[in-house]
Amino acid sequence: MKKILVLTLVVLVLVGIAYAMMTREPEREWTTDSEEARAELEAGLEALMKSYYRSSTERLEAAIEHDPDFAAAKALLLYSAWDRDVRDRLLEELRAVDLETLTDRERFLVDYALAKADRETERADLLIEEHLATHPEDPFVLMTCSAEAWEKRDWARAERHYQKLIESDPNWVNAQNRLGYIKMAQGKFDEAEEAFLKYHYIAPDQANPHDSMGELLTMLGRYDEARVAFEKALEIDPDFCIGYYHLADMFIMAGNFEPIDAVMAAAEERCDAEIVELFRCATEFWHLFGMRDYDAAFAEDRAECRAVVQERSPFVLHRLAVGSDRFDVALATEEMLRGHLEKFAEGALEPEIDGTRGLLLHMEGVRRAAQGDVEEGQAKMLQADDYLLYWGNGQGILKMYNLLNLAELLRQTGDDRAADAIFDKVHAINAHFVEMVVASDQLERELAAP
Repeated sequence: MKKILVLTLVVLVLVGIAYAMMTREPEREWTTDSEEARAELEAGLEALMKSYYRSSTERLEAAIEHDPDFAAAKALLLYSAWDRDVRDRLLEELRAVDLETLTDRERFLVDYALAKADRETERADLLIEEHLATHPEDPFVLMTCSAEAWEKRDWARAERHYQKLIESDPNWVNAQNRLGYIKMAQGKFDEAEEAFLKYHYIAPDQANPHDSMGELLTMLGRYDEARVAFEKALEIDPDFCIGYYHLADMFIMAGNFEPIDAVMAAAEERCDAEIVELFRCATEFWHLFGMRDYDAAFAEDRAECRAVVQERSPFVLHRLAVGSDRFDVALATEEMLRGHLEKFAEGALEPEIDGTRGLLLHMEGVRRAAQGDVEEGQAKMLQADDYLLYWGNGQGILKMYNLLNLAELLRQTGDDRAADAIFDKVHAINAHFVEMVVASDQLERELAAP
């Protein structure tokens, strides 16, 4: 009889547990009482996964408008909001959040954002490891872990966690994009192309897979294919504003300025006035650089564009300044970049520290060589190469150009063998780019001491 009673009790307990599990409310994913805020956050996340950063920012800002205390929306907004004042405000508000009211995931997102802002690297790493240990399938910690490894150039760890992120949640298609950039950054261009083709396959209706492929093809000198890729991205999403910039960059690299006016006209219909102004001014100054019309950039009627380009596209203004012996402008541009590096050090979530430092070292090398210190110019460019990656239209092209500059300086000091080796290396990546630069006497003119 006692056995029957015990068994009956066990069965009743198990039934009670099962009933409780079936009837309890599911664990909340996001801490908000506003359904509108929750919906906006989900839409913002979807846009972020597609690399639609403007849309992501707008939706996450809308989520915060519906619920001003929505901590998760504020933490996630830091991934797409680049305005310094906005970021400072968000961080200040996150510091006031009662972490005990949040879910484990939200607490991790807020804690991690504050650790990065406070430059507490060890604490940020510990937060990742702790949350990864207790929530190994959480896509948000996998994304964060992957991005952290990316910043440290731990390519194997970054690749491993991006792969796990895709397996954990196939909706995070941007992880496939990052896998392509990991390969591109290391100069593994065939593998990068395979990764971007897979990205096309799993997200054919998104603009970014085509745009990423276009960046790779531009760097490799396959300009006709790159044009098709960029135009496809803009066909899918005409509001994908970075696509217009990348398309214009491709035409500049190809030495074909004629179609750029049409690209700018299309951008004016879709993009913010500030972005369009940057596109227009940067393109105009690149054209002057290509024509070696250095002095024209400093005409009085270009003062407005000069200010825009110095702040947002400093490389081209610096080269124009050095080419016209305006070393005061070159020095001021370098000093501006040093200021940017200090701001990065204050805790941006995904700082472009290495790229900016590489750009600054390249600029210093160009100026020092042009002022007569060729050996110092070489040293700066060698350092720049260590920081720069083969990463897309911007940094990847700068890395190749920096190498060509270094080769020219090596040639000036009689080291033809080393110079030839560098030219051959870049030529294997983008023959058209090397031939265009060598065909002109641009480097010889700009880097020659007075």
